[in-house]
Amino acid sequence: MGSMCPKRRDSEFKPALLPYRKSCLMDLGEFVLLLFASGLSFRNITKLLQTETVYGIYYSSSSISRLSEVLQKDIENFKNRKPKEYYPVIFIDCMFVNLRRANFEKEPLYIVMGIDEEGKRQILGFYLFGAEGETARNWKEVMRQLKERGLREVLIVISDELSGIEEAIKEEFPQADWQLCNLHFTKNILSKVRQRDRER
Repeated sequence: MGSMCPKRRDSEFKPALLPYRKSCLMDLGEFVLLLFASGLSFRNITKLLQTETVYGIYYSSSSISRLSEVLQKDIENFKNRKPKEYYPVIFIDCMFVNLRRANFEKEPLYIVMGIDEEGKRQILGFYLFGAEGETARNWKEVMRQLKERGLREVLIVISDELSGIEEAIKEEFPQADWQLCNLHFTKNILSKVRQRDRER
């Protein structure tokens, strides 16, 4: 009588939990990206992967260097991918991130998000302006890049009172309106109200 689970080279069985021919749930590229996102420097990541065996495999400096190049290409592909031609709403906001650059500890990372007609959100781009900061020229370049990638029409752009943003929108998307974000609008009002009156 044959085995209940015969081993066959041509078997069509594939595990549901792990992708075919993969022995772990996360590949090294994802692992390195998570380490970067957690604030580790490239040097510390290299040191970690050379002193520890991740998934039972040793990674050399050249392997880690190639991984960083692949990650950089993935980031560039993400930044240059084609958006939809039309978004009723574009929302711009920023978050402060720690960057390992000379003379900087934290820098604002500006995120541009499109909201389509079904209410679905898509990150269209993210931008670091460095020491120059937010200027009309920088925002015009952001809008120009979005147009070059395929964005054709926007009805309204919502943002904080960013320097030069309204001018840039009118130049690149003259049909679009600009509106101050309600959250920032409310914060601006509350900053003028006495502390004891703010709750009311």
